[in-house]
Amino acid sequence: MDQSLCKYFTTSRGFVYHYLFSTGNISKPTLLFTRAFRKKDYPLVVPDMLGYGGTSKPINPIHYKHRLMARDMVDILDVENVDHVIVIGHDLKHCRGSVITSCTANYYPDRFLAFGFLSVGYYPPISMSYEATMQKHVLATDADVWFKSTLGTELFGYWAFFSEEGPRDKLDDSTESLYSLLYCDDPELWKRHMGPPGAMKAWIENKQMTEVGSFLTEEDRQVQREELRKGGFAAPICYYKVVYTTIEADDFQGNAHRTVPTLSMLISFEANPPTALKLTKPVFFGGALKDFIALYSLNEASTKESCEDATIHIYNMGRWIHMQAKDETSRDMSMWIHGLDSGVKHSKLRKTS
Repeated sequence: MDQSLCKYFTTSRGFVYHYLFSTGNISKPTLLFTRAFRKKDYPLVVPDMLGYGGTSKPINPIHYKHRLMARDMVDILDVENVDHVIVIGHDLKHCRGSVITSCTANYYPDRFLAFGFLSVGYYPPISMSYEATMQKHVLATDADVWFKSTLGTELFGYWAFFSEEGPRDKLDDSTESLYSLLYCDDPELWKRHMGPPGAMKAWIENKQMTEVGSFLTEEDRQVQREELRKGGFAAPICYYKVVYTTIEADDFQGNAHRTVPTLSMLISFEANPPTALKLTKPVFFGGALKDFIALYSLNEASTKESCEDATIHIYNMGRWIHMQAKDETSRDMSMWIHGLDSGVKHSKLRKTS
């Protein structure tokens, strides 16, 4: 981040956020990025998400409830007195940018003009834990077996490792190993070393290494590694624990009751019910054809089902499409943003080589 444009702010629940604020061209909408992107000329709000960078790093997963982090984003916008905002997020787990974007749409739909998602699309909140959801709606006691038999691959084995008691020390001791896998040059490695149960744990314990993708410059690598070493993993793994355990689900338990049909299942909210589950405002989804964890087909289907005005682009890249296909994603998102004011409708699906 350009430190000359950075600020600190304490949110309504007491956490300090470090964020970039750039006024840009005030005739254009403000872009709130829940991951560190850059778009020239637009007013920007780019926070270090909870647990990262210069922002507070609580180590109790209860503080990482998605609804509360969405409130943090709104607090920052309020203190800067900005409206006419488009929020854009990337990823499901690693600081959960797309999930927080979904939550801003659920709880503050009137606060934003539109919502952008990269790699992971829009999903309504689910009022059960990951394991309970899999058992009830996937109809399997072992979700990994169901994923393997139905989709041909296991997806979330590494969630269990990150949610164990005590993985932080292993991760802190094997930062280089983890970094090389997260940003690997060969996306196929995720099929073997992230999705299957126990595979990520074995990779870390054996301190395995692989070639890092050429889409990262040496400067990028140095900065990212230093941030991981400096901040440690005690806070970041809370993003996994909050959903793998019942913490996120418990946020919806209480006295009030609301049942909503969506995604071919009934979702019950007894407390803190969202304002909106079906999105009527414009949505952009950029999927990754070679992301073998956040499968583009599942994310595209969820986005289409729950968003009335969805513009969808699929890129022939892995998880990090905003870096691997930055020219294409920047072009397509710029066209989409421009079309929001002009009323232009773009193609609903395009695969980019």
